Amino acid sequence: MTDTTVQPNKPSPPTMGLAVVADLWLLGSLLLFIPNYFGIISGWQYIFSVLGFFTLTISFGGALVELGKLWKSEGLGYWGASLVFLIPSVALYFAVKLQRITGPMSIAAKIGALLLMAIGGPLFFHGIPYFFWKKDTDKQKVEITPSANQTIRTKSQKINLEVIANIIVALLALASAIVTLVEKIAP
Repeated sequence: MTDTTVQPNKPSPPTMGLAVVADLWLLGSLLLFIPNYFGIISGWQYIFSVLGFFTLTISFGGALVELGKLWKSEGLGYWGASLVFLIPSVALYFAVKLQRITGPMSIAAKIGALLLMAIGGPLFFHGIPYFFWKKDTDKQKVEITPSANQTIRTKSQKINLEVIANIIVALLALASAIVTLVEKIAP
């Protein structure tokens, strides 16, 4: 006889996504650091660099998505998803332009840059209208008592701290991605 009882979902904190984004940021930074730490100069260096750059890009896009959830703005969610495609597109463009990728691989890199731009660009533009869209809040007006007002104020302060933490993680991921990109592409 099998047990068919359904176990309730275990609650998780609303900023659990922030922890995942921070994990990805740390993993990406470590992957970028490994070749320098061990003195790897062979083809493995590029594998670590690509994986690290990809992980940092995902963490930056994820940080914007998580920030959008806290601010209840779908616009930031679209922007986070678009950056996951736009950052590698720009990196491929500059790698070809500065002749870091040459020969037959340059054609594949150019095609990849265009495809990534074709996906990321529209996502970015789809996020813009959400910043100007106002929902009808007149129907949601409720009488607020002083004790409820204090509770709302406390929750607002907590959310502000969560937003600040998300912004810090996003800036760390962006800074790591920019430094790595400049280091790998610039002569």
